[in-house]
Amino acid sequence: MRKLNRDIRDYAAAHGIWLWRVAERVGLSDYRLSRLMRRELSPDFKAKLFEAIDQLATEDLEND
Repeated sequence: MRKLNRDIRDYAAAHGIWLWRVAERVGLSDYRLSRLMRRELSPDFKAKLFEAIDQLATEDLEND
C-alpha cells in the first residue's frame, strides 16, 4: 500500500523538518495534519505545506 502525500513527507524529511513543525506553522495541530494526510491533499494545500517547509528549513539554516 502506497502512503498518501508521500511528496510532502519526503520533502520534509529531506530538509530535516518534522511534520509537527509544519502543522504548527500552518496553524494546525499535529493531530489534525496527520488526519488530513490520510487522504490526498489538494494542490493548493500542498503548496502551502511546501512553503512552510521551505520557511522552516531557511530559518534552521540561519540559526545554525
